[in-house]
Amino acid sequence: MAPAMPPGVILTGTSPAWVTSIQHAADALRATGVEQLCFVGLRLGATLATLAALERKDVAGLALIAPIVNAKATCVSYARCNS
Repeated sequence: MAPAMPPGVILTGTSPAWVTSIQHAADALRATGVEQLCFVGLRLGATLATLAALERKDVAGLALIAPIVNAKATCVSYARCNS
């Protein structure tokens, strides 16, 4: 059983490193000649894709599948499922 995540962990802690990783991948694509990007993410990935897109001007679109919009509620829900 996975431990419950404390409230707020999704937007703090290691998430800046994850967004930076997305930025590095986007920069690598741009270096190959790609002019516009579309970020796609599922759950936490959707939230991270949104955060990364907010920092760029070359993102033409977002495809977000069930993004986490309320970290506290998500953590409470996961904790209930894992108890």
